[in-house]
Amino acid sequence: MGKTGTHFTFEDAGVKPDLLCLSKAVRDGLPMSILIFDKEIDTWLPGEHTGTFRGNQLAMVSGVKAMEIIRRDNFANKAKMTGNYIRHGLQKIATCISCIVDVRGKGLMLGIEIYNPEDGSNKFGEPLATSELIIGLQCAALEYGLTIEKDGHEGSVLCFPPPDDYFFE
Repeated sequence: MGKTGTHFTFEDAGVKPDLLCLSKAVRDGLPMSILIFDKEIDTWLPGEHTGTFRGNQLAMVSGVKAMEIIRRDNFANKAKMTGNYIRHGLQKIATCISCIVDVRGKGLMLGIEIYNPEDGSNKFGEPLATSELIIGLQCAALEYGLTIEKDGHEGSVLCFPPPDDYFFE
């Protein structure tokens, strides 16, 4: 919540979802999942909704408090501003390094698409992903204390997701 620069990513798209499913380890590994929906589509009578994975009051209280703090302290805007700064830096690096195809993402959820320019293109003219280069970049980053993840088509995107407790440090 808040890591893309808005409280929820769908807000930028102007979408109003019918259902919103949220699930995460809130703090210190406490699991929480909730389903949010408009009362207009609620057809269940009291007591009809039961399940085996619910009712963790400590996780719910922690989750509600976390959402209150994220909204109160405007962390989504912090993520947007920090993300813009990082994006600008990544775009500058991309102008100097031929293996970066694209810088993408929103807020702090950013990634760079990597390819080896010597490997050519696929039948659609898209650069071919190169797992050796990606793994090499991951290992080099880890040596400097930066953990990055692979994502995207054929693992061609290196992502820099913030830690879950980014806002609470």
